[in-house]
Amino acid sequence: MTNEEFQKLVLEKLASLEQGQATTNAKIDTVLSEIKNLKETDQTLLDLVEKTYHETEKISQNQLIQGESVNILSVRQLQTEAEFAAWRKAR
Repeated sequence: MTNEEFQKLVLEKLASLEQGQATTNAKIDTVLSEIKNLKETDQTLLDLVEKTYHETEKISQNQLIQGESVNILSVRQLQTEAEFAAWRKAR
């Protein structure tokens, strides 16, 4: 093999390596972009879960308050019924 043929072969291999490197870099950029998108999606999902948790806490608190209100109304109703019963007996 002549010196010129060897140089030509080396240049061809170098060009091939550069092309392969460019392809690899493009694939790495694609993967990094997909990872970024996944992170953004994960953050969106975490935000949604947090909002859902807070809304659930509000609903739970409202249910407790409503339960207490129902208990108070039940006691008042029993007191009122007892007062009516006492009033009927007194008549």
